[in-house]
Amino acid sequence: MILVRRRPLLLALLWLVTLAVGAALVLVPTADVNGATFTVTSTGDGADSDIFDGACDDGTEACTLRAAIAQANAVPGLDTIDFNIGGGGLQFILPGNPLAEIAEPVSIDGFSQPGSSAGAPKIVLYGNSAGSTADGLVISSGDSTVRGLVISGFAGSGIRIMNNGGNTLQGNFIGTNFIGNSALPNGTGIYISNTPDNVIGGENGGDRNVISGNREGVVIFDTTDGNSASRNRILGNFIGTNSAGNAAVGNSNGIQIYSSNNTIGGTEAAARNVISGNNFGVEISLTGNRVEGNLIGANLDGTASIANGTGVSIWNGWDDVIGGSAPAPGTLSLGTAPASIFRAELATASRAISSERQPLARLR
Repeated sequence: MILVRRRPLLLALLWLVTLAVGAALVLVPTADVNGATFTVTSTGDGADSDIFDGACDDGTEACTLRAAIAQANAVPGLDTIDFNIGGGGLQFILPGNPLAEIAEPVSIDGFSQPGSSAGAPKIVLYGNSAGSTADGLVISSGDSTVRGLVISGFAGSGIRIMNNGGNTLQGNFIGTNFIGNSALPNGTGIYISNTPDNVIGGENGGDRNVISGNREGVVIFDTTDGNSASRNRILGNFIGTNSAGNAAVGNSNGIQIYSSNNTIGGTEAAARNVISGNNFGVEISLTGNRVEGNLIGANLDGTASIANGTGVSIWNGWDDVIGGSAPAPGTLSLGTAPASIFRAELATASRAISSERQPLARLR
């Protein structure tokens, strides 16, 4: 009988496998779960020269917004896009064609541009040359934030959110000039499609978006079961007025909701939206939506009229609440003909309730 000693051979094979795995681990870089920061330094529109090198560079040692988005899409983790263009001050970015869809979570912070502050954004994304159907920013990644930008002049939407929710939009001027006192319209200011848990605005003054001058201000649209675009919150914004909240820069329609279980405003004073100067202030379809604590058809102080054509309209909706059962959530409407403050068609068991000094007409 011949005995074959296999142990040394097995050990040698294990040693070779270990070396191979070790080499593979060395060759594949470990992603930073916190992502990377890319600082836009140019108003140009050049593409990134190499999306795999981890450096935002359009080939001229400048970082454009287009190149920064490409790099953010290539790097796993929550990335940040900051701005430091021309040493600070007002800067205009004019895309020549649509920007890439944002496919990885990112925080785009226009307030990082030197000289920018709440109510005075300095980075303008203007879409007049981007194409006949172009959107400004398209976010499909979810869990992203856009702050401190002026987004105007796009034929499509200023910001389009789709596929994944949990996004936050704060401190932006959408559909106006950089001062916020005249219209430079987008087709739609903000369009949310089939995604939940997005926040537009906030309860701090710096969170306020000015969403004015557009054909449609904010649209929340559900094409599935009525619940996929739910739990979205719109709070603390100016919708249809200038950035001071004292004059009209109207949208054709302020807010349109074709979905269920969303909230416009809130029970705290800081959550109220000013929804004024529009053809329609709020249009609602489907169920479980709440419109409470807002100033509809009034100025920021609630002391003067900035009329909507119709304040609130519900079409084919049920269990929607306009106003609230307690004094704090009441909705103040001024300057709109009483018959047009609240209009309902094919609505069932919706409630129009207000404790403010000029209550909404109750659903008959």
